[in-house]
Amino acid sequence: MSETRPPPALPVIEQAEIIALTQQWATETRSGQGDFLGLEASCGMGKTWLAREVIDGLNQTGGTGIYLPCRGGLLRPYDAVSLLVRRLLDIFPYADLNAQQEAVKQKLAQYRLGELTGDVLRLLGLPSGDSPGGADVDLLDHDPASTFVLSGDFALPDIVIRILESYCGHEHGLLPLAIAFDDIDQAGTLTPQVCVDLLKRITEIPVFVLATFLPGMPDRRLTVFSGKTARIAPLNRESLTAMVRGILRPRLPSDGLIDLLWQATGANPLHIRMALQYLMSQDMLRHDEADRVALMTEAVLPGLHEIIESELGKLTGTHCQVLQIAAILGDGFRMGAMRALLADGGPVFEDELFESLSALVDGGWLCSYQRGRRTTYHFANRAVYDGVYRMILPEQKKALHRLAGDYYAVPGTGRRVRTDIALGHYRKSGDLNQALDVIWMELREAQSAGNRARMAELFRLGASIAALDPDLSLHRARMAEGLGDMYAAAGDFSAAASAYRDLAPADMPPMLRGKLGLALLGVSPGRAQAVLQGVSESCSPETHPDLHWRAIAGQCWALALSGDTYRGLRVCRDSLAAMRHTSGLGESRTLLRAVLGMILYYAAESDEEQQEAHTHLESARAGWGARGDEAGIVLMNQVLIGTDKERITAAWLQYLLGPLLTRH
Repeated sequence: MSETRPPPALPVIEQAEIIALTQQWATETRSGQGDFLGLEASCGMGKTWLAREVIDGLNQTGGTGIYLPCRGGLLRPYDAVSLLVRRLLDIFPYADLNAQQEAVKQKLAQYRLGELTGDVLRLLGLPSGDSPGGADVDLLDHDPASTFVLSGDFALPDIVIRILESYCGHEHGLLPLAIAFDDIDQAGTLTPQVCVDLLKRITEIPVFVLATFLPGMPDRRLTVFSGKTARIAPLNRESLTAMVRGILRPRLPSDGLIDLLWQATGANPLHIRMALQYLMSQDMLRHDEADRVALMTEAVLPGLHEIIESELGKLTGTHCQVLQIAAILGDGFRMGAMRALLADGGPVFEDELFESLSALVDGGWLCSYQRGRRTTYHFANRAVYDGVYRMILPEQKKALHRLAGDYYAVPGTGRRVRTDIALGHYRKSGDLNQALDVIWMELREAQSAGNRARMAELFRLGASIAALDPDLSLHRARMAEGLGDMYAAAGDFSAAASAYRDLAPADMPPMLRGKLGLALLGVSPGRAQAVLQGVSESCSPETHPDLHWRAIAGQCWALALSGDTYRGLRVCRDSLAAMRHTSGLGESRTLLRAVLGMILYYAAESDEEQQEAHTHLESARAGWGARGDEAGIVLMNQVLIGTDKERITAAWLQYLLGPLLTRH
C-alpha cells in the first residue's frame, strides 16, 4: 500500500463485510506499511465477537493476530500491554518463571534490545534478580501514569514500539500482523497511549491495528480514529435467522419466533441471545406441527435490562452476592479483593469462592483471564454489569464501596496502594473525608520522592473532590494553596496565580487571597493591586500583621507598575505614618521603606528625587543588615546598581511571597 486507506465509504458496515475488509488490510501489511480501523458500536452489537473473528481468522491463515482485551484497564493498567509484549516475544505465560526469564533475555538479545531486559521482566512480572531473594514487585499491581518511566530511559509506550519494530524486522517481517485493542475506551491511560503512539508510526510499521469502542469516545487521544471509524450495523434478518438457528441447532426456528426477535431486539446480538435464554427458562417456547421451535400463545418479550434482572433473580444467594461485589469492584478484579469484601460478613474459604466464580464464568456472567494469582475477572459485557449494579441497594452500595476503598488504600503482601482506585470507591461511598486522607498520604509520598508532576495531579484531584461538599472548603483551600505554593517556589508565578484562583473556594481564606494577589504582581499588576488592597483592608495589622504589611508593600509596587506612581507613594507614606507610634514593627517599616525607595528610584526625574530614593533604599538596606537578612540586602543592592524593573519585580515578588510559602 502506498498510503493509508481513506475511511470506509459507508459509516455503517455489516459484520461480514467488516471481517473481510479487515482481514484483507491485515494481509496487505506485508507490503511494509500498516493500517488501522476503529469499530464503534453500542453494547451487545458484537464488537468483541468481530475483533476475535478478525484475529482468529488471521491466525488460522498463517498470519499473527494478537487480541488484547482492554476492559478492566483501570484496575489492571498493564495487563493488555503485558499481553502484547508476551506475544511479540513469544513468552508462554504458564512456563516456569526461570524459563520465562531466560526466554525474555534471549529474545531481547536477538532483537538487540538487551538494555530493555530489566524493564520488560518487571512488566511481565518476572524476577529480574535485582531484588533480595530474587522476587521483584512487578508492575501489574502498580498505578501508572501514561508517561510512567521505568528504571531505564524509556517510557513504556516507547519500549512496546521498539519491541514491535524489532519483531516486524526479523523473521516475522513477511507475515501479516494484526493487533486488536478490544474495548479500548474502557482501558486505563497506558493502553490508549501505546495505541496512539503506534498509530503515529503506522506508515513505518507493517501492522494492522483494530480498536473497538462505545459511541462517544471519552478519551480525547483516541480521536485519531475519527477519520477511519466504521459503525457496526445491526444484524439483517438473514443474519439474525442464521444466529438463532445456530443457538437452537439442531432445531429450526419458526417464522413467528424470528418475527418476534426481529421486532423486539433491535437486531442486537446480545439481546437476541439473552431473549432466547429467557424464553426457554420461562417455558415460553414449544414445537409446532413442523417440529420447529415456536412461541407459546401470547408470548411477550421484555427489554434487555428486564431480562437480565429476571435471570439475576434466579441465582443462588452466594452467587448473587459474589456477582454484586464484582460489580462494586469493576472489571479486572482478583480474588484477593473479592475475598476482602466478602470477609466483612464472616470467614471466606478460598475454594468455595473459586467455585462460585467458576460457576459465574460457566453461566456466562463473568469471564476470566490468566491463571493462578494473576487471574482477573471481567463481566461478560457492559449490559450485565449495569444490570447487576442497578440491583444493589443504595446503602449497600455505599458500604461496599467504602470497604473496597479501604482495601485499595492499604498495602498488602505483594500488593501496592492503589490511590486512584481507592479514591474512586470513596467518592462513590460518599466518604469524601477518607478520600482526602488518602490524597494527603499520597502527597507526602510524592513529595518525599520529589515527584512534582504527581503532586500537581494530586492537588488538583483533591481540590475537585473537596469541591463536591461545601463543608470541605478548608480542604479545598489547602489543596489550592499547596499547588500554588509549589509553583511559586519554583518561580512560576503565572501557574501559581492560576492554581490559587481556579482551585480555591469562593470564600478564600485571607492568607490564600494574599498569596494570589502577590503572585499576580508578575502577571497582572492591575489585578494584583485590587486583590492586595482588599487583603490589606480586611486583615488588620493586629490579627494578621505579616500578611497585612506584605499586602500593602505589594499593593504599592503594583500601583507603580500600573502607572499610578503618585498613589503608590501615598499609600506607602500613609502606612509608614500610621506605624509611627507603634512599637515592634521594625521589619514591616523596613519593608515599606524599601518599596518607597524602589518607587522613587524608578520614577525619579531630578537629582533631588534620586537622592530621596537613595536615602530610603540605604535605610532599608541598613535595617535588613541589622537583622542579618541577606536577601533584603541583595535586593537593595540590585536596585541601587540600576537593575531593570522587570527583574526587580520578580525579586521583590519572591521576597514578599517566599516566607509565606509552604515548602515542597
